[in-house]
Amino acid sequence: HEVSELMDVPENVLIEWVEDGDLPAYYMNNRYRFNRQEIEAWLMRKKGTHPENNDKKNEVKKPLCRKKGVHRFNFFRALSKGDVFCDIEGKTKDAVISSVISRLAPKVQLDPDVLYEAFLQRERLLSTSLGNGVAIPHARDLFLNGRKDFIAVVFLKEAIPYESIDGKDVDTLFFLLASDDKHHLGLLSKVAHFAKCPQAQGILTKKPKKEDLLELVKNWEMKISSAR
Repeated sequence: HEVSELMDVPENVLIEWVEDGDLPAYYMNNRYRFNRQEIEAWLMRKKGTHPENNDKKNEVKKPLCRKKGVHRFNFFRALSKGDVFCDIEGKTKDAVISSVISRLAPKVQLDPDVLYEAFLQRERLLSTSLGNGVAIPHARDLFLNGRKDFIAVVFLKEAIPYESIDGKDVDTLFFLLASDDKHHLGLLSKVAHFAKCPQAQGILTKKPKKEDLLELVKNWEMKISSAR
C-alpha cells in the first residue's frame, strides 16, 4: 500500500509487475516487501515509462509517477527554481558533489555539510548513474521545507568515473531535492525518462543555458501530457 501511494500506481498493477519479474520485491510472511533503494534504481534505470504503454508507434511515452494536475510541469518548475552550472571541475565523484553543494546550499538554505553528507550517503548505497554519461544525485531522506522542488543541472568540464552500469564516465548530472517523498520519486522517474530521450541527449551534449534547457523541458512535458 505504501509503495502504491508513493508511486501513484494501483496495488493490483504493482502486483502484476512483481509477478512478471519487472518490479523488485520480496515475499515474506504472506506480504510483499520492497527495498527503497531498489525502487529508486528501478525508476531511474529499468522502467522510465509505464509497461502498459509499449506501443512502438507512439513517439512519446508516459513517465512513471505523478501524471496529472499540478504535477504536469513539475520538472519545469523544479528547474526554474534551480540552476544550470557549466564546466564544473573535479576529478572524483566526491569532489564534484562537494563543489556543486557549495553552490546549492545557499540557494536552498541548508547547511552545506549536512547537504553534502546526505548526497554522498545516497551514492554510497548505490550509484545514481543512469548510463550514457548521465547521473541523478539526490538526497535519500532530506526534503525541502514547503511545497517546492529543486533541480540543478551540472555539466562537468571533464567526464569522471561514476560506477556507471554501462561503465561510461559521467559528464552531466541532475542534482535533485524535493519537498516530500512522492515528489521525490515522481521527479526521479521523470528526469530519468527525459535524460533517455534522444532529443534531450543531443542537446545536453551542447551544455545549453538555463533558458534553453527550460524551453526544452517545457515542450517535452507538454508532449508527454498530450500523449496520454
